[in-house]
Amino acid sequence: MPWQRLDRLVPDEFDPYWQLTLRFLLIAREVWPGILAERGAIEPAMRRDRLIAAEAARLASRVGKPVIAAGSTGSMPATARLLATIAA
Repeated sequence: MPWQRLDRLVPDEFDPYWQLTLRFLLIAREVWPGILAERGAIEPAMRRDRLIAAEAARLASRVGKPVIAAGSTGSMPATARLLATIAA
């Protein structure tokens, strides 16, 4: 989830405690990308999507060889693209 979506998470009419929480999360979202960069790391969801894309590319090169996809609904865009690759 993009950090910016947090800005719309708590309506102004909610208890001020929630606005305080959002201010804390603002600090986290400003600092977290730098921490990841220092460690040479990426967000888990981005890693997942890259791994799925790499598998889709690998499978796309296996023309004529059967592949079976089981246990996935394709609810995430990366998974839906993988399933489309398998179906092709």
